[in-house]
Amino acid sequence: MAQNQPRSYDVVLGGQTPTPVNAAVLGGIAGVRRRLTSQNVAQRVAALQEAVKYGQAGLDLIFQSLKDESAQVRQTAYLLIQNCEELTLERALQEYNPYQLFECLHKHSTAQSTTYSVAISADGQYLVSGGSDKKIVVRSLYTGRIIRTLSGHTDGVKFVAISPSGQTIFSCSWDNTIKLWNLQSSKALGDGLLHTFAGGEAGVNCICVDCDGKTLAAGNEDGTIGLWNIENQENFRTLTAHKNGIKSIAITADGNILATGSADETIKIWDMATGELLHTLEGHSEWVKCLAIIPDGKTLVSGAQDRTIKLWNLQTGELLNTLEGHWDEVNSIAISRDGNTLVSGGGNLDKTIRIWHLKTGTPLQVLEGHFNGISSVAMTPSGGKIVSSSWDKTIRVWGAR
Repeated sequence: MAQNQPRSYDVVLGGQTPTPVNAAVLGGIAGVRRRLTSQNVAQRVAALQEAVKYGQAGLDLIFQSLKDESAQVRQTAYLLIQNCEELTLERALQEYNPYQLFECLHKHSTAQSTTYSVAISADGQYLVSGGSDKKIVVRSLYTGRIIRTLSGHTDGVKFVAISPSGQTIFSCSWDNTIKLWNLQSSKALGDGLLHTFAGGEAGVNCICVDCDGKTLAAGNEDGTIGLWNIENQENFRTLTAHKNGIKSIAITADGNILATGSADETIKIWDMATGELLHTLEGHSEWVKCLAIIPDGKTLVSGAQDRTIKLWNLQTGELLNTLEGHWDEVNSIAISRDGNTLVSGGGNLDKTIRIWHLKTGTPLQVLEGHFNGISSVAMTPSGGKIVSSSWDKTIRVWGAR
């Protein structure tokens, strides 16, 4: 059967709508092409999803749709091309960059407080932040309205995280405690987890929660990693291998693998179930300040004081790519849910948020507006909005109008 002829799974043009008497009933690539001229956006999207079945002819139609007047159609075409070979992807990025229209949509002043960490809930509704004023603030991501303020820490909040269920906020502080909060109310779910390693002298720098919300990993200033059972607040395992403080931490989506980045310039990969050290990754020349894992669990991304971002094969420890562009240390990174896009925030000499295409390493956009270094970045699950905090005492929300 010829590639461009109708096939058994082709849809008759028009769907449930009566076909005009003078219209041809078309399947195959001709039917896809015809439906892409429809005024109905949903029909054009459906036609694109079928176009992938028709080889190069279908790919050409997908490329043409990168310039469609509908943002939904353009985005569908862009996502369909993500699975293509690298040269095809590079061509697509030249013709359509979904982040080129991003600008600052909202700016929230935090008065005299510096926000050190921001997080977005899995449903994209809430923005949670913590900073030097010892408080955790919950805002509506879309309106910026402060919904509630959580008080309880006795020193600045270093890091905040939200459980995958969206019900619980986790925070760690210079007061050496980890606290759990109900996102829907101001009532704490306990007195917090007191970190007492090294006689209480060492602090908790970063935290991460596994996919089922049952285990919390805490990176400590003394180079150890504490694993906590969230339900009973039990510290059931302590991992020791780093020579200096843990500055970043991440867990795979399946909860099996833990990655830790340290001031000793290394990244260590651990088996969560057994605590076994699987790999030590060497390549950065300064502190590893941020880590993130692509949702498929195959690739680890790291950012460091050496101004670079590195991509690693999580199974083998192989260095896959190095992204360069920041003029200062890379303080924070975030990855979109589809694993295609990386956001990074630079230090005081840089002041920029950079957006990258992960598969090709292509820089997509540079967001400027902060007057000081970027302390934290987060991205909505859809990738439609980015949040950044800075030492300029503001939080900014970025997106396309």
